[in-house]
Amino acid sequence: MVRTSTFFVTALAALAPSASAAICNSGQEWCGSNLLAMGYAEQSIIDALLAYGLPTTTEWKNDSLFSCTSAAGSIGFLTFCGSGQCYISSRWGDSCPS
Repeated sequence: MVRTSTFFVTALAALAPSASAAICNSGQEWCGSNLLAMGYAEQSIIDALLAYGLPTTTEWKNDSLFSCTSAAGSIGFLTFCGSGQCYISSRWGDSCPS
């Protein structure tokens, strides 16, 4: 039983890094709230905000627009849309009001 549990946990851990890559493809833009809802790592969102010296409050994490910068799932901060103004699309990426 212990061997089966150990194998399962190890296999699950090996899959975890690929979760962000599956969500975020180069060129796509996503609201932070959408990335988080899809299972993207919150720390990556925080790191992208901190790279520009921006706040890491819930509002900034959720209502900022991020760009996927690589096939490996890296993201970069694009803009803060405003409170509740990051629009989630059911098709290709998200956006801020024009």
